[in-house]
Amino acid sequence: MIELLEGITMNINTISAIAVFALASTGAVVAQADTIHDSYHYGQHLDIQKVLADNADASQTCKVVGAHMTYLDSQHQEHVLDYRRMAEVCNLGE
Repeated sequence: MIELLEGITMNINTISAIAVFALASTGAVVAQADTIHDSYHYGQHLDIQKVLADNADASQTCKVVGAHMTYLDSQHQEHVLDYRRMAEVCNLGE
């Protein structure tokens, strides 16, 4: 009888862990779906309240590279903006 109860308890714990993981995974997908992804075009109005991240593709030579900025607008909506800029190596003066 004790072994049966231990087995049931273990199954309940396993099912609970799976349910928690499934809910957490669903939340991550929903959060990502709320992010607006856009590409910059000349003259585009940007409503940037706070920059969260700004990354550029790596380059060993001074040239135009792809870059990505993650930011919050004045309504606290998260955006990811793809744009082009000069590589970081261009700022080294070499």
